[in-house]
Amino acid sequence: MRLSLPGFIGALEQKSMSAYVLYGSNSLLIQGVLQEINASFSHASIGINDLGAYANDLDTPLLFGRKPYVVHAEGTIQWPKVGPILRAWPRNHAVVLNGPSIPLPWSKSPEIAILPCYDFTVDDSKFMVARVAQRENILLNDQTLRLCAELTQSGQWHSVMSVLSLAALHDGPLNIDDVRDLFPQSWDETALVILDTGRAACWSGPVSDPIPMIRTWQRMMVQLLQYQWFLPQMGSEKAMDAVRPSVFFKHKTPLIKASHVWSKNRIIRCLSQLMIGEMAIKKNQTPVRTLLDRLMRLC
Repeated sequence: MRLSLPGFIGALEQKSMSAYVLYGSNSLLIQGVLQEINASFSHASIGINDLGAYANDLDTPLLFGRKPYVVHAEGTIQWPKVGPILRAWPRNHAVVLNGPSIPLPWSKSPEIAILPCYDFTVDDSKFMVARVAQRENILLNDQTLRLCAELTQSGQWHSVMSVLSLAALHDGPLNIDDVRDLFPQSWDETALVILDTGRAACWSGPVSDPIPMIRTWQRMMVQLLQYQWFLPQMGSEKAMDAVRPSVFFKHKTPLIKASHVWSKNRIIRCLSQLMIGEMAIKKNQTPVRTLLDRLMRLC
């Protein structure tokens, strides 16, 4: 049964079906939907080859604890083998699969919820942004909600909202100017701004995968934001101890120095630009070597 994006998420919430399939050529959209499912429901990830055994395990009572509601099966789908398992999936549990396509007979099955992921409308994106905003306690007016939906229409709902959640942490409702200030560039441009200390700490010569480096810089800036917040209340030593994840001892002195020159808005803007760069890398918009060269020059 083919569903819209709100209908797909709604079916999971209402437990109206047990088997769900995301398919299509847009991997960013698929990953965005999977992120929302993981954030909204108790979940587990398994290999596609373990699907039958896991279904049997869900039928086995537990003495303690609870079993996850959603199971995401990863791997290449062999429909003749997997289809019957989906149709017999245990009630009150849900299984989610994703792949590039689905055979026509299975796409018409009334027992399987199907969500094509080629493109989503702005209204679909508004639906996802509103869900994340409510969960993160971010207040958005209608104009701001639409702008966020337009920024994230290609699936980056959680990445953008994670940046906005930092901006909204202690400043109340966000307006449209706040969002424009944090995301001043076209979404597809790569404008990476990094901490000087991050560059020194992470760069170690040729790197085939820059994502771990970017994640390290992102983590350091989140630590810096926390340190600045705790500093007036606790003093430097206790503020540093309160930061989570804990600051690596070699990074403490550079972090303290950076706290004197980096404003909150600059840190948050930096996080947003790193996120844009990460998306560009994942979408293969810019050669990795070019991105790394820019990283080395920008600070």
